[in-house]
Amino acid sequence: MEALSGITGRFVVPAAAIAIIVVIAVASSRTPSGAQSDPIVSVDAISDASNTATTVGPIDTCISTTAGATFDADVVIQGVTNIAGFQANLLYNPSVLKVTSVNYNFLLATTGASVLDLGNSAPDTDGDFLLAAAMFSFISVTGANGDGVLAQVTFQAVGSGSSALDLTSVKLSDANGIPIPPTDASNFYAGPVNDGSVAVDSSCTSTPTPTPVAVGGLAAFPGVAEHAAATADPSGGSSFPYAALAGGLVGVLALAAGGWYAGRRWLR
Repeated sequence: MEALSGITGRFVVPAAAIAIIVVIAVASSRTPSGAQSDPIVSVDAISDASNTATTVGPIDTCISTTAGATFDADVVIQGVTNIAGFQANLLYNPSVLKVTSVNYNFLLATTGASVLDLGNSAPDTDGDFLLAAAMFSFISVTGANGDGVLAQVTFQAVGSGSSALDLTSVKLSDANGIPIPPTDASNFYAGPVNDGSVAVDSSCTSTPTPTPVAVGGLAAFPGVAEHAAATADPSGGSSFPYAALAGGLVGVLALAAGGWYAGRRWLR
């Protein structure tokens, strides 16, 4: 798995003068500016009607279910300002769970932009699922504020036992591709992150131990340097060629637009 940081770019069509702005970043080398309260990122193990694109209800840290059952868990954020993209590795026990689908059309879709799915594809059975999404607009990108669901992940219980739902290597990005603080030296989010858990054919009475997986790094948003490398996953999990995907997207848009224009001062 590669870890990449991102860019915000602008394509200009000379004849039609149409700008396309794609926010596909959760990190840049520029130091974040401004001050804000630290957003809280959490796994809500029980998705219910209180979690929406603009609201977050009580957080359930654990769900008890039965083998063969399907359930939704939400990755939620509270108290955020100007968010336009995010990423995280969601670690789970593959002998107990598998990911069957993921939906990002919640908080990131509230300002009128489309939402690009830049994470791993489902189904996923290797215990390490990359969540990654960002706003996309043909006009401009306006970040979202407040509380809401970042991703809704659907799981199927495939075996008895327990599984953590651990969020690791979280990155948050604003509408300019700048990391949302606080961050560490590698621009990973350093604010509060709360994990969840699942008990299959048992009750939520103990804290499950995450199953070790070969992570070594995190695939962030397309367009920047490698952060770390992990063992290749032939099943299509963590080793997906994000740089190639980004290059293809940029190439197609650049060809259609008639050229590339770096529309942000910090990209010059």
